Amino acid sequence: MIQNYLRLCFLLGIIILICGCGSGPKLVKVTGTITLDGKPLENASVHFTFSDQPRPAAGRTDASGKYVLSYSNRPGAPLGSCRVTIRKQGRVAGEDRNQELIPSRYNSNTQLQFEITKKGPNEFSLDLDSTPDEADSKNLSQPSAVNDGNEPLSAPEDDEENQ
Repeated sequence: MIQNYLRLCFLLGIIILICGCGSGPKLVKVTGTITLDGKPLENASVHFTFSDQPRPAAGRTDASGKYVLSYSNRPGAPLGSCRVTIRKQGRVAGEDRNQELIPSRYNSNTQLQFEITKKGPNEFSLDLDSTPDEADSKNLSQPSAVNDGNEPLSAPEDDEENQ
């Protein structure tokens, strides 16, 4: 009697493990190419953020600007509408710290949206323009504060025209 009970518990445990391992949204292959002013954008991070998913699908561009998205360490991306951000950090001449090299209209102020469908093809390529946004120009023209790590960082105050 006890042996049958233990066998049943063992089998139920195995079934629960098998069913739980495949959980998560259905993923489809998503690829594309990112260029900046017509030239491949190497080593940029590409994020597709979904309103109904806890994390974004992400990829990194190679030397030819191509990317392939992954979601939760699995190849592909969930179906649905998503907001797209593209970032690349690097040093700017005269600066001693990394800065965002891509205009904010492609990352913090992005309006890029794509729809990932079951039918596909889900290939999303973009040719970005490096002309700075007005917000980028303001950030570059403001002196950067030096923080020795003992004070909290604060955002610059907005001027009256942005209020």
